[in-house]
Amino acid sequence: MIEAVPIGISISTPEGKFIECNSEAYTISGFASKEEFLNIPALELYHEPKDRERFVELHEKGLVKNFVVKLKRKDGSAYWSSITSTEQKIGKQISYINTFQDVSEHKEAELKLKESESKYKYIANELEMILDHLPLIVAYKDNKNNLLRVNQFYAEAHNLQKEDMEGKSAFEFYPQELAQSYLDDDLKVIMSKQPKLNYIEQWESEQGSRWVSTSKIPYIDEEGNVQGIIAIIEDITEKKLAEEKLKESEEQYRVVLDSINDPIHVVDTGLSIILINPAFKEWVKIFDISPDILGKKVFEAFLFLPDLVLDEYQQVFSTGKTLKTSGKTVINNKEVFTKTTKIPIFSEGKVNQIITIVRDITERKKAEEKLKESEKKLRGIMASITDQVSILDRNLNLLYLNKVVEEIYGPSALGSKCYQIYQGFDEPCSDCQVRRTFEDGEVHHKECLREIRGDSRYIWSVSSVFETDKEERPILVIEVSRDVTERKEKEKEIFDLAQFPSEDPYPILRVNRNGVMYINEAGQKLLNLKDNDQIPKIFQENVKVTFESNQITESEIELDGRNYSFTITPVKDADYVNIYGMDITERKHVEEKLKEVNKLKSEFLRRASHELKTPLISIKGFSDLILSLYADQLDTPIVSKIREINDGCERLQNIINNLLKTSRLESPDLRPKVQKEDLSFLIKFCVNELQPLAERRKQSIKLDIHSELYANIEKEEIHDVLSNL
Repeated sequence: MIEAVPIGISISTPEGKFIECNSEAYTISGFASKEEFLNIPALELYHEPKDRERFVELHEKGLVKNFVVKLKRKDGSAYWSSITSTEQKIGKQISYINTFQDVSEHKEAELKLKESESKYKYIANELEMILDHLPLIVAYKDNKNNLLRVNQFYAEAHNLQKEDMEGKSAFEFYPQELAQSYLDDDLKVIMSKQPKLNYIEQWESEQGSRWVSTSKIPYIDEEGNVQGIIAIIEDITEKKLAEEKLKESEEQYRVVLDSINDPIHVVDTGLSIILINPAFKEWVKIFDISPDILGKKVFEAFLFLPDLVLDEYQQVFSTGKTLKTSGKTVINNKEVFTKTTKIPIFSEGKVNQIITIVRDITERKKAEEKLKESEKKLRGIMASITDQVSILDRNLNLLYLNKVVEEIYGPSALGSKCYQIYQGFDEPCSDCQVRRTFEDGEVHHKECLREIRGDSRYIWSVSSVFETDKEERPILVIEVSRDVTERKEKEKEIFDLAQFPSEDPYPILRVNRNGVMYINEAGQKLLNLKDNDQIPKIFQENVKVTFESNQITESEIELDGRNYSFTITPVKDADYVNIYGMDITERKHVEEKLKEVNKLKSEFLRRASHELKTPLISIKGFSDLILSLYADQLDTPIVSKIREINDGCERLQNIINNLLKTSRLESPDLRPKVQKEDLSFLIKFCVNELQPLAERRKQSIKLDIHSELYANIEKEEIHDVLSNL
């Protein structure tokens, strides 16, 4: 029977001697006959002797099932086997009945799968590193406007961490209408399965309004289904502003910013190129260099690189720190200016790859030269601009004023400090954007108030580098200022009209006498209402009272297992009221816990006071007895000490009484016993009691009250209040 089974079967002793086997058993093991197989100890069939020990240990614990282990054949070759073994007692002999089969193919597939998973994880980490260091904003979105993945620049644009955005809906980060427009645009790309590339739009971010170049690419899974889109956004605000300025100055100067994705390549520890992006392929074609460079050494692919580049790579590998450099290179007789960033990639704590990002700034360099050459013409153009234009040096001296500035501040302002002329200050403004431009060479702007002809005006100012030295440090800055007072007033009017919080997380309604005029999204979900519905029964009575009394009413309601507070507020000169809801569940829980804590505290005070009072009575009673019976028989120091004990007992008695009184005052059952009393007499009585204390402190008490003041009070409590002032 065992010969018909297509798996190896053997019977062995616990010591590893084979007693019986089928042909499949010795065939799998590479033996020619059963006799040859039975003469081999089981230990010699194991690739690792320790695995035989594990097999025996498993038997001691019970059944051995699907024990996967590496065995070896007669010729020494290894294979993976799955063993199942049971212990049987045949006569007086304990034997192992073993079944086993060759699972090498399955095991090797399993190992390859693990290796593939490891490589996939590595590639995913590498992709994330690249995305986080690209000077672009990148987001993966599904067809429901959820953010599946964002890069570091995207999160920073919203002043958040990546973890705060991934997995959440875009509706949580943008106004409803704007988020919906993003989704509508995404769906067009998803439905068409065609990318939408490099379209220019304005983007409202946490840093303000920016011009961006946006591309959207279908996000396709392994089965070819479009799951969403990949949005790639490049900030081109500076380029946009430069283009506008070039048009205003009749194209006398040009500033070209790189709007193409930066070229990227990755090298390993041997400086072999293992990855390049499409932008890199296109970039090298410009210089007649073949893009077929994968697997080549950096210095084999780019013969023009100086030896200094080797030192830079070695520095990044040794220090593990990002290195930024800039310089000029001649490639096939073409002069190229670049900014390069070398970023280390870590594996198990060591740098094993470097990402190199190259930014071609050649066109910008040429544009800067043209700007310097056109300075004279530019001055003429600036003189005709209707905004206030000035040029300043590093000491904030006004070196140039256009006619608009001269008309406002007079020609004598030339050569003066800007903060003295514009603000009347002795020191520079703390938030001076001109100084920031000198420090970092970037464009800065701000709004401020200036006194112009005796009138406070809102001024919007922008500053940018006008001229640099040989080391590219700013030496002159141009400032353009515009009076935006009228615009600010209009913005305030618009803001005042948009105060009703439609996106409040709590329910908000506006109702008239007939029904619901408006309800926000939170209210719709909680109350199952929509605009123009009838007023819910839970609000009808309070709404009626609010309309009739023109007073605010409040109520607490339990909805969906949570407590809500609703405030109904009348609106002056309007035939409607606003209802503001708030979830107070947690507050109610806290209030209940506070009540319980106060109850425990009061109980503790009562018990502690009682426990202290009992021994105190005994101490004071015996000390009084000693003084009354034996005072004349005791030494004066002893009598003095006993009296000190008595005084201490009285002080402690007062403390206990105060504790008891505190406990009584905090009791919810306490009700004041008020009656009509002469408050004037009580005040005079307390003042007389406090007079000795006032004299010791060299103070005087001036009393100016009516002779008779009657009020409904609890006399003892008011006495305590006045005495402790």
